[in-house]
Amino acid sequence: PPTDKESNYPMAMEAGLGLLSIPKNQIFRMKAEKDINVMADEYDSLIEKNLGPDLFDLVMLGMGDDGHTASLFPGTKALDVKNKAATANYIREKDSWRITLTLDCINNSKNICFYVMGEQKKEMLKRILFPKTEADHLPAYLVGSEDTKALWIVDQMAASELKMN
Repeated sequence: PPTDKESNYPMAMEAGLGLLSIPKNQIFRMKAEKDINVMADEYDSLIEKNLGPDLFDLVMLGMGDDGHTASLFPGTKALDVKNKAATANYIREKDSWRITLTLDCINNSKNICFYVMGEQKKEMLKRILFPKTEADHLPAYLVGSEDTKALWIVDQMAASELKMN
């Protein structure tokens, strides 16, 4: 529910979404407080009904210290979901279920933007942007495509390990 400390909804609303002149009936919270699989399917249908095959004009993402984005965590089943916009995903590390947009949905949107802030993200940001092996292909690395590049906006602390030429 939006009252849970793990919910991104209050943070998104307070960070600016709630201040924009977007009609409230055009903001669709992921409802995860009941049967998670049913709610994920309902959200997937809601996206399809309202957006059709064009999906989102803009997807704004963050990146966790572990390389997760949205609720796509390393090693979780949602990373392999195809032909759906949203799905339920069990996060073992948090012992909780989440609803997340899928990589298909994110990567087929028109614009993708990451916001990465803070010194605690510097090692993971370097690992994502400059992977050394296939094992380094973490969820945030998998975002973006040949057709839709992901734009990365990072602060100086997060970028402090990146070599700038």
